[in-house]
Formats: sequence, structure tokens, C-alpha cells
Amino acid sequence: MRAKLLKTGAINLFRKASQLHHSTLLAGPDERVVCIGISRVFTIEEGLSCFDPVRADCKSHRLLVDDLQKQHIFAAAIPFDPWSQFDIIVPEVAILFSQDGQIAITSSGYSKSEVRGMLDKILEVPLTPIEACKSAPTAIYAGPSPEFRSRVNRALEVISTKELAKVVLSKSLNLTMSELPTAEELLGHLAVNRPNAYLFSIGGYVGASPELVLQSKGRQLFSRPLAGTAAAADRKALIVSHKDNQEHRIVVRQIIHRLSLAGILADSQRHPNVSSFGEIVHLGSWITGRQSSPKTLSSIELAARIFPTAAINGEPYLEALQYILSSEVERGLYGGLVGYQKHNGDGSWVLNIRSTRLTPDQLEIRAGVGIIHGSDPIQEDEEATAKINSIISSILAM
Repeated sequence: MRAKLLKTGAINLFRKASQLHHSTLLAGPDERVVCIGISRVFTIEEGLSCFDPVRADCKSHRLLVDDLQKQHIFAAAIPFDPWSQFDIIVPEVAILFSQDGQIAITSSGYSKSEVRGMLDKILEVPLTPIEACKSAPTAIYAGPSPEFRSRVNRALEVISTKELAKVVLSKSLNLTMSELPTAEELLGHLAVNRPNAYLFSIGGYVGASPELVLQSKGRQLFSRPLAGTAAAADRKALIVSHKDNQEHRIVVRQIIHRLSLAGILADSQRHPNVSSFGEIVHLGSWITGRQSSPKTLSSIELAARIFPTAAINGEPYLEALQYILSSEVERGLYGGLVGYQKHNGDGSWVLNIRSTRLTPDQLEIRAGVGIIHGSDPIQEDEEATAKINSIISSILAM
């Protein structure tokens, strides 16, 4: 069975499984996870913030944290708003593909024969070749937006009062098509066009995120925030850009500070690297930390401690969050987290960006940009537009 799964691969297994069961895919460079079926659902009414170990009332949720760590694995798509309700899904079966070619199969109380029977049926499902979209969208590319530039100007006025040091604003575009592609088709395009990104299909979103928000392995934790963006041709200019480096430092400092409040010592690399994602490049830094307390925090608790980071929210944390929630159309799952946690509390959570939301009649694409003192509304609009258009190019393969 493992040989068959390895030959099929995570992407194709997800495509097959989706035709028979509710399925999700969460794929990073070191591990790819396919969750099949639904065994149990935890509805988190108070939102991700209830898992924050620094919250005074967090102890009341300790039983929930312990219960989640008893599950073989769970997956979730978490909203940008840390107080918004979301569901945690425990699958019937999960297949984990590791970078070294190993495969682990876990299940929620099913016998080996039952799991094998389910997987045998899934592997028999035929696959059709991934092709370019059958119909063109009515609006192919995003363009300048006076409304977005006006929002940037309003944010700059608030920043000038010193109430905010940074805030992330988002811009969206809806594509209507006579025949919408499926999640499986979109994922197939992304697997080809963005192979180095974190691929996911969950909660009605399909995407290829460049940004790891939080990964935990035992007592160790890792984060790789991205802030500071340019066209690929301007790679060298990005490295020396004062504005982009300042924006990046804000993000890194905030993550390290918020972890310190939970008693976790973390540090970052001295200078950011430039990472390429198609037509766009970003400044990125690895942050590493180690838990020293007797009780190790789980990945979802660590994610709740730092999310939303200044890469998608702003600084100061609470003031930026309140500004976005009061001044922008509700983001929903965009700018939130997608990821999974295993039974030992280890897990990976990535930022839901460079993604599209599938609805019955359209694709919604959204992109954000960080606004700080000195930001130019025209340039920020152009950056948001470039991000949206890079998503369109990668998912529709036109």
C-alpha cells in the first residue's frame, strides 16, 4: 500500500480522494499531508485567541488543548480575525508524505483493513489530465484602484499621528467565468507553477503560500515571516530598500516580542534573504526559538500567541488589528492560517495568501500590502495589483 501511495504522490492522492470524500491538502517542502473524511469536528466559538497561553482566561481551555493532542491529527482553516469562530476537523484517515520518501498512515479508530479498503477505492479513481481553464474570466487582470489608494492615504494619516507604525491593507478582485475550474484543477496548476510554496486546499480556498507562520517540532519552533516586496527584476534594489527593510524589521521584532511574553526565547538571522516566488520577490527571515518550560505548548497555542503577525496585520498588534477590522471589508479566511497539528502537538501553520476562494459563481482573489510612514499610495496599489495578477497567472495557467 505504501508503495502505491508513494507512486501516486500527495497531489494526485488528494485529487482522487476529493472525488469520494471530504478532503484537504496541506503541503510544505518537508511534509505533505492529505486528510480524508471527517471523524470529528471541534467548533471553536471564541476564535483562535482562546488558545493564546498568555491570556488570563486561557486555563479554561486547557482541557480542549489536551483533547486536541489526543487526536491522531487535525486540520483547520482559521480566519484572520482571531476572535472569529472556526472549525477544527479531525479526519478519518490521514496520509503524511515526508521529504525522505517515507509515508505514515494514521486514522481515527479504524482498523488496518478498513483503512486499506478506503485507500484501495481511492487509488482506483481515474485522473484526467490538468488542462488550462476551459473558459476565460470576464476580468483577466487587476488594474489601478482609486478606492484602494484612498484607503492607503487614510492609513497614512493615522500613521502620521503615531497611533500605528504599520498596517496591512488588502485589495480584492472577483473573476466570473462561464465554467469555473475545480479546486483539484487549480491545485494542479499551482503544483506546476509554484512548486516551492506551501500548497493547500482547505475551507474553500486553494493557494500556494510563500509564508510559514509557525512550525513546531518538540520544543523547537520556527517562523519565516515575509515583508518587503518587489518585482523579480528589482531584486537588488529590494535588498537595500530602507522602506522595505524597515517594514521587515517591524514584523520580526513583533514575533520575537510576543513569544517572549510566553517565556520563549527566540532570535532571527542577522540580515533577511531575498526569496523568489514567480514574478515577485520578498525579504524573508528565519526566526527560531526553543521552549524551556516543563509543559510544552502545542503548535496551535504557539500560533495563537503570534497571529496575526505584522506581516498581515500591523504594529502595534492590537491597534492595527482594530483598525483593519473597522475599516476593511471582512477578510474571512483570507490572511488567516491554514495548517495541521499531529497527536504530539507538532504542527505547521502557513499564511492564507496567494490563494483564491472558490464560490459557486466566481473566484475571489485578494492581496495585501504593508503601509508604513513613507509609503506611496500609487506604488502600494501597483504592488497589490502585481500580487493579484501573479495569482491569476499561476492558477489559471493562461
